[in-house]
Amino acid sequence: MESDSSSQNRPGDSCYAKLDKSDIGNCKSETQVRLEDAEMDRAIFFPDWGEALAESRLPEREKHGFKIAIKWFLGYCRRARCRASRQSANAFYQTVKRERDLEPFQKNQLLNGIRWFLRSGLERSQLNGAPGDAIPRDSVHSEHIRRVGESWYDSFISEIRRRHYSYHTETSYLKWIRDYSAYHKTNELEELGREEVRAFLDYQAIERRIGASTQRQALNAIVFMYEQALGKKLGDFSDYLRARPKTSLPTVLSKEELKRLFENLTQPYRLMAQLQYGSGLRVSELCGLRIKDLDLDNGKVVVRQGKGAKDRATLVPGSLRSVIEKHLEKIRNVYEKDREENVEGVYLPESLERKFNASGKKWIWFWIWPSRELSIDPRSGIERRHHVLPRMYQQKIARAASKAEISKRVTSHALRHSFATHLLEQGTNIRTVQELLGHGDIKTTQIYLHVMRTDEETTVSPFDAL
Repeated sequence: MESDSSSQNRPGDSCYAKLDKSDIGNCKSETQVRLEDAEMDRAIFFPDWGEALAESRLPEREKHGFKIAIKWFLGYCRRARCRASRQSANAFYQTVKRERDLEPFQKNQLLNGIRWFLRSGLERSQLNGAPGDAIPRDSVHSEHIRRVGESWYDSFISEIRRRHYSYHTETSYLKWIRDYSAYHKTNELEELGREEVRAFLDYQAIERRIGASTQRQALNAIVFMYEQALGKKLGDFSDYLRARPKTSLPTVLSKEELKRLFENLTQPYRLMAQLQYGSGLRVSELCGLRIKDLDLDNGKVVVRQGKGAKDRATLVPGSLRSVIEKHLEKIRNVYEKDREENVEGVYLPESLERKFNASGKKWIWFWIWPSRELSIDPRSGIERRHHVLPRMYQQKIARAASKAEISKRVTSHALRHSFATHLLEQGTNIRTVQELLGHGDIKTTQIYLHVMRTDEETTVSPFDAL
């Protein structure tokens, strides 16, 4: 947690002694502050907490600290796919204590910030006549809360799920439609049409300067909403201003940089990174692997329903086989514990869920990288064990790269780029690399030719000839 460098607070001090009780309740030391006395178990829907905090009578320094604490807590709720409540707040606080070494006054700030959010959110819902837990069980993301006047919402959700779009696509599309609605300052989207869509896309390209692929996603979301959910044809509006495509070379790590990166990762994230580099997986493909997808005897891993809904097989490094087997032994203990506690089976695609409703409790369908905590399924509302969230893994990669002092912008995708580039450098046919990566077009794979090193690097700078 951040703190004001000018603050005179020290561990053990009562850092909120000057605050009004109506804002945060009785001031207590860090060891006395407990979320159990927040007098609520209900989930809180408090989308305008930022405005309420700004209007409160808290000193500016406390507002700043509370804002950081609340954003941290809500980020945890999004990653854990749970709703903001006393229960999730306690789980968040236990996670922070386990993973972060905070000063006592920072813990005090964290707890009081969350308490303010829970109490103020409960009071706001009571004043508005809405119960604190009046949140649809089909989602925990704020984008999925049905808002007043959105007559298109139910049709959109029904249609996108009927067509079996992923939850990530559903959330992204819904966000773009909300942005489109906010741009035109109306929820009555049925009354808008071709010209309004074009104006929105032009604004994204000119004012926000988004990339071409991002603009296409916005277009796909809005067209889906109109044509599939509302049954309204937009006609041809191909004359909108297209964002300029950006051509950038991929980040590729040297083998020495990869070793330093792996050394600064703890398990299971180290093994995840090693497998991603050794197999060339996308981060979503890596996190979503199941036991049945591994074929260690043949040194292969099968990617099910990858990008473009295509299956493919790629490599499993032989040197990782024994490490993976030890990892699976640990995961088996998690699986057995879930079965003993009668936890719901893991998520299955809807068609499989209907045909084989008991398969989610079978070992072969269990995650290779299960989350440590149970979470709420955002569509069904069932509490079950999900896989490690890609965002959590990506954060671990970024921190490890920083500790390894790698002077490049390192993301998890850099491991996939490095896999492809190093294969080409060792003489692997580019068509083989294309198949392993799951690229639909060879032109996508060819970009790695621009960053690979060759033995025929005879070209020297003219400066060296001076």
